[in-house]
Amino acid sequence: MARIPDIIDTKAQVDTIFDAFLAIGDGSIFTRHIEAMSDEASRSSRAIMRGSGNELAPLDEFLSLTLNRKIITIDDVVSYATRYSNSLKQSAA
Repeated sequence: MARIPDIIDTKAQVDTIFDAFLAIGDGSIFTRHIEAMSDEASRSSRAIMRGSGNELAPLDEFLSLTLNRKIITIDDVVSYATRYSNSLKQSAA
């Protein structure tokens, strides 16, 4: 598995983290990057969502933050979601 980058500035770095996630299947791999990319408003929003039972999964939060920072595009988000869905189907088979 490739080394997980500390800072996310490029789509290639997002790819590396996503590939690692698919390999290990643990969403906590996104935690430090979510925190690093979050500002006070997004932290507050996350706390409200958590309190109301509507918290996003770590993958969704990570993709949302990288999309909002224009590191990836909405087409990339769809591609990541498709890859994740396919990996779940393969695991179930």
